[in-house]
Amino acid sequence: ESLGYKVLSNIRNPHNQELDLNKIVACIKNCKVFVCCISDDYACTDNCRMEMQYAKKTAHKPLIPIIVGDGGWDWQATVVGMLIAGERYIDFKKRDVFAEKFNDLKTQVKIESSLYFD
Repeated sequence: ESLGYKVLSNIRNPHNQELDLNKIVACIKNCKVFVCCISDDYACTDNCRMEMQYAKKTAHKPLIPIIVGDGGWDWQATVVGMLIAGERYIDFKKRDVFAEKFNDLKTQVKIESSLYFD
């Protein structure tokens, strides 16, 4: 958000409720780029998988997967892994190269945003 992009995060709120799926669909429809923060937990969450599938397969949004979390790479053997098989992803798991990876993300968002057509 500090870079001028609107961000929707589907992290549970303090009342432990997830965002309304209709709101998520509307946000995906209106976005230029779908950045998903993939972890083993993300890949095992039904709503997260549905969001990613909707963004990629239905809304046909450019997808920028970033890998986060302290877990392993089990997500690669899930639907999420299959959806991005062979695609470039940005690995944020190594904290010592965060600044470099964040610059990669900013560049990729800028490129994908400029290529977006309704």
